[in-house]
Amino acid sequence: MADPDLSAAPGMATQHPLRRFVHRITRMDEFGVVAALTIMLLIIGTLRPRFVSLDSFVNLTQQVSLFGIMALGMVFLLAMREIDLSVGAWIHGSRRSPRSSSASRSAA
Repeated sequence: MADPDLSAAPGMATQHPLRRFVHRITRMDEFGVVAALTIMLLIIGTLRPRFVSLDSFVNLTQQVSLFGIMALGMVFLLAMREIDLSVGAWIHGSRRSPRSSSASRSAA
Protein backbone atom coordinates (compact mmCIF):
# COMPACT_ATOMS: atom_id res chain seq x y z
CA MET A 1 0.00 0.00 0.00
CA ALA A 2 1.44 3.37 -0.98
CA ASP A 3 1.78 6.06 1.66
CA PRO A 4 -0.17 9.17 0.55
CA ASP A 5 2.42 11.48 2.13
CA LEU A 6 5.24 9.93 0.15
CA SER A 7 3.41 9.80 -3.15
CA ALA A 8 2.82 13.57 -2.99
CA ALA A 9 6.54 14.35 -2.96
CA PRO A 10 8.46 13.08 -5.99
CA GLY A 11 11.64 11.21 -5.18
CA MET A 12 10.80 10.70 -1.50
CA ALA A 13 10.45 6.91 -1.84
CA THR A 14 14.17 6.53 -2.56
CA GLN A 15 15.32 8.55 0.48
CA HIS A 16 16.49 7.22 3.81
CA PRO A 17 13.61 6.30 6.21
CA LEU A 18 14.83 8.80 8.82
CA ARG A 19 14.81 11.59 6.25
CA ARG A 20 11.26 10.62 5.20
CA PHE A 21 10.18 10.66 8.85
CA VAL A 22 11.66 14.14 9.42
CA HIS A 23 10.03 15.39 6.22
CA ARG A 24 6.63 14.06 7.32
CA ILE A 25 6.94 15.57 10.81
CA THR A 26 7.95 19.00 9.57
CA ARG A 27 5.00 19.11 7.17
CA MET A 28 2.51 18.66 10.02
CA ASP A 29 0.31 21.60 10.98
CA GLU A 30 1.06 20.96 14.64
CA PHE A 31 4.84 20.95 14.23
CA GLY A 32 5.26 24.10 16.34
CA VAL A 33 3.29 22.61 19.22
CA VAL A 34 5.24 19.34 19.10
CA ALA A 35 8.55 21.24 18.94
CA ALA A 36 7.60 23.51 21.87
CA LEU A 37 6.53 20.55 24.01
CA THR A 38 9.75 18.70 23.19
CA ILE A 39 11.90 21.72 24.07
CA MET A 40 10.00 22.26 27.33
CA LEU A 41 10.37 18.58 28.24
CA LEU A 42 14.12 18.74 27.58
CA ILE A 43 14.59 21.93 29.62
CA ILE A 44 12.50 20.77 32.57
CA GLY A 45 14.05 17.30 32.39
CA THR A 46 17.56 18.72 32.68
CA LEU A 47 16.62 21.06 35.53
CA ARG A 48 14.55 18.46 37.41
CA PRO A 49 15.56 14.90 36.40
CA ARG A 50 12.86 13.43 38.64
CA PHE A 51 10.23 15.02 36.36
CA VAL A 52 10.95 12.54 33.55
CA SER A 53 10.77 9.47 35.78
CA LEU A 54 8.26 6.67 35.27
CA ASP A 55 6.50 7.50 38.56
CA SER A 56 5.96 11.06 37.38
CA PHE A 57 4.38 9.96 34.10
CA VAL A 58 2.13 7.43 35.87
CA ASN A 59 1.00 10.10 38.35
CA LEU A 60 0.34 12.58 35.54
CA THR A 61 -1.64 9.99 33.57
CA GLN A 62 -3.79 9.20 36.60
CA GLN A 63 -4.49 12.88 37.23
CA VAL A 64 -5.55 13.72 33.68
CA SER A 65 -7.50 10.55 32.92
CA LEU A 66 -10.82 12.00 34.11
CA PHE A 67 -10.45 15.07 31.92
CA GLY A 68 -9.32 12.96 28.96
CA ILE A 69 -12.39 10.73 29.19
CA MET A 70 -14.69 13.76 29.44
CA ALA A 71 -12.94 15.45 26.52
CA LEU A 72 -13.39 12.32 24.44
CA GLY A 73 -17.08 12.32 25.29
CA MET A 74 -17.36 15.98 24.32
CA VAL A 75 -15.73 15.21 20.96
CA PHE A 76 -18.40 12.61 20.29
CA LEU A 77 -21.13 15.05 21.30
CA LEU A 78 -19.76 17.77 19.05
CA ALA A 79 -19.31 15.31 16.18
CA MET A 80 -22.98 14.35 16.46
CA ARG A 81 -23.91 18.06 16.64
CA GLU A 82 -25.27 17.64 20.15
CA ILE A 83 -23.81 20.37 22.35
CA ASP A 84 -23.93 19.66 26.07
CA LEU A 85 -22.68 22.50 28.25
CA SER A 86 -23.43 20.71 31.52
CA VAL A 87 -20.05 18.95 31.46
CA GLY A 88 -18.40 22.09 32.83
CA ALA A 89 -20.75 22.12 35.79
CA TRP A 90 -20.16 18.40 36.30
CA ILE A 91 -16.39 18.94 36.38
CA HIS A 92 -16.79 21.74 38.90
CA GLY A 93 -19.05 19.61 41.09
CA SER A 94 -16.75 16.60 40.94
CA ARG A 95 -13.75 18.60 42.18
CA ARG A 96 -15.44 19.58 45.44
CA SER A 97 -14.51 17.50 48.43
CA PRO A 98 -17.17 16.09 50.76
CA ARG A 99 -15.63 18.05 53.62
CA SER A 100 -16.10 21.41 51.89
CA SER A 101 -19.71 20.66 50.92
CA SER A 102 -20.62 19.57 54.47
CA ALA A 103 -18.94 22.65 55.93
CA SER A 104 -20.92 24.90 53.60
CA ARG A 105 -24.18 23.20 54.65
CA SER A 106 -23.46 23.66 58.36
CA ALA A 107 -22.61 27.33 57.85
CA ALA A 108 -25.95 28.01 56.13
